[in-house]
Amino acid sequence: MAEIDPKSGAGGWYRDIGGGMGQALNAATAMPAYTLSDRGTRLSFKNRGPLAVLVGPEGGFAEDERQALIRQPNVVRLALGPRILRADTAAVAALALVAAV
Repeated sequence: MAEIDPKSGAGGWYRDIGGGMGQALNAATAMPAYTLSDRGTRLSFKNRGPLAVLVGPEGGFAEDERQALIRQPNVVRLALGPRILRADTAAVAALALVAAV
């Protein structure tokens, strides 16, 4: 595997924000772009864009669907627990979590 040196700025993929995670998330939201952060930081971030909650079918998302979603900027994957919920129950549970944050 080739090593990546972000300090070299090779190509247009890297941007040095010069600040903390809040500034990086602000920049990523404005562009839109990708940034790496832990879920807690992302969920506590107050300057988020619009929110959409996706609830998969009762059989779950297919692996290619899951990978396509995860590659999107500003997508955070959350689990609702170890049990498989019905789609209508999962939607209510997900919205309750959103309201609590």
